[in-house]
Amino acid sequence: MNKRIVYIERQLLNHSGVRRILDKIKPSAVEWIEHYKEVLNQRGGNWRLQKQYQSLILAHRKDAFYYEASPLTHSIEFKHFYYNTLAINCLYDCEYCYLQGMFNTPHLVLFLNNNDFIKAADTLSQRLQKPFYMALSYDTDLPAVEHLYPYCDEWIRYAETNPLITIEIRTKSSITSFFANKNPVNNVVLSWSVNPEDIARRFEPLTPSPAVRIKAASQAHEMGWPVMLCIDPIVYTRDFNAVYSTFISNLRKYFDPIRLYGISIGTMRMNTDYLTNIRNQRPDSQLLWYPFERKNGHAFYPKEVRQELVETVTNALKKEGFNRIFVYD
Repeated sequence: MNKRIVYIERQLLNHSGVRRILDKIKPSAVEWIEHYKEVLNQRGGNWRLQKQYQSLILAHRKDAFYYEASPLTHSIEFKHFYYNTLAINCLYDCEYCYLQGMFNTPHLVLFLNNNDFIKAADTLSQRLQKPFYMALSYDTDLPAVEHLYPYCDEWIRYAETNPLITIEIRTKSSITSFFANKNPVNNVVLSWSVNPEDIARRFEPLTPSPAVRIKAASQAHEMGWPVMLCIDPIVYTRDFNAVYSTFISNLRKYFDPIRLYGISIGTMRMNTDYLTNIRNQRPDSQLLWYPFERKNGHAFYPKEVRQELVETVTNALKKEGFNRIFVYD
């Protein structure tokens, strides 16, 4: 991340979190703005080049504190499934990530009024009076920015007070500090996105290796936290059968299938508009220029390819005793 310039909305002038963040990253300059979209939505720039100089934007969210989950994400056995956007964009740079096509720039936005998001979730809980699932910020990697703002800590503390909510914190990081000094909370699911080493090396630059992610997830698992592993997206490559089968066999060494919250799997899929935008940025990407099927505004592998990928991974998981599997297809 570029530490030379930090953009800050003027209404955060006296926010205590701003000073803490500035003290940590010590930027060369601060630029005050009226609204985060002035920077995030700038047009005409080179997204790939801007990623090398990714700036930080500190903002205050005024509305839309949660959303109903997209059909591309949702199937974790909860009738009421929501997600929120505590931050926008990511420190990592995965080739298959939809964020590249969702926003005009890659700059990282942190919303510092996290308490308003928590209040909105609490109001939703009071209205529903039923168990519900809240995925925290699919549009970023929260543990990777926990050193800037303690999102995970604040949400875990809230979940301890409300048994109706189950929160999911998903990450590709190897960071353990956000859970290591806490007692496990039954309604806090810690999720790690993992893929075989070869897939990660090719398509997940800037991320910690799957081996160290698995080590972090294993630590949480041993402590008694509900842990979910996310093999998503499954990427269609040469020898994918052997690659994924070997990878899954290795997972059994670190996780007890009975105690694991579950494993979610899904094949490569994306909003078609986002895919078009990303292809313009990555004209040489074999992954993104695959001849996907398009239906209802979404791009997928052809049905027979999806079936083969899902069946291969599902069978490999069941062979190792992992039977609680959530399929996103």
